[in-house]
Order: sequence, then structure tokens, then C-alpha cells
Amino acid sequence: MKKQLLIAAVAATMATVSIADVSITGGAKINFTNTDTTNDDSVNQFNHDIDFTLAGKNGDTSVSVTVANETTGATTTTDTKFDVENAYVASKVMGANVKVGQWAGADSNMANGTRSAGKFSADYDFLWC
Repeated sequence: MKKQLLIAAVAATMATVSIADVSITGGAKINFTNTDTTNDDSVNQFNHDIDFTLAGKNGDTSVSVTVANETTGATTTTDTKFDVENAYVASKVMGANVKVGQWAGADSNMANGTRSAGKFSADYDFLWC
């Protein structure tokens, strides 16, 4: 009997976790450039911009992380890492909308719309009667 209750409790916990909404989005852009030179040679170059976002939401709380890998110009080094562009947690705390982390845009009161870590934003929605 006790084993059945324990199994039911674990199953109920696992079902709660599966309610969270998780999404993966992103895109890629690849450019090819061929440059003719004066000595009958040509230079072929590929540049790319790849990014993807992993987002999760459960109730009023959401988490979002965007990473990107980009090459531009005539680079000869290989960039094998993804750079974190946006990483933040947003939720409601006592009716206020709170967002903490790193993101780009003018919606931060602390950083004048630049992308930087350690941002904090809080606002409150209210109705005029």
C-alpha cells in the first residue's frame, strides 16, 4: 500500500513538470562572396549568422536564453563557440512585472537599451477608472 502511494506521488510530481511550455526557435543566414582579383585568382568566402532561442514558461514565470554564432569579414580563425546574447527570467512579483538578466532593447530602466548583464526591469500594470 505504501509503495503504491509513493508511486502515485512521484507520478503526480512528474505530471506537474510536463505542464511547462518549452519552445526552441531560431534562424540562420549564410552568405557566399566571390571576389575577383587582378592576378586571375579569386577569393571565395562564406559568412554565417546562426542563432537560436530556448524559452520556457510555467504560469507567470518565463526563462529565455538566446545564443548566436557569427562570422564576418575575411577571418581565418574558426569560431566554434556560441555567444550568449539574451538570458533572462521574467515573472510577476506581488502584481509587478519583474525581469532580471541580460537582454538587448530599450525596455530596461538600468542600461539605456544596450545589451549587458545585470539588468533589472520592473513595472506595474494598473487601470484608470
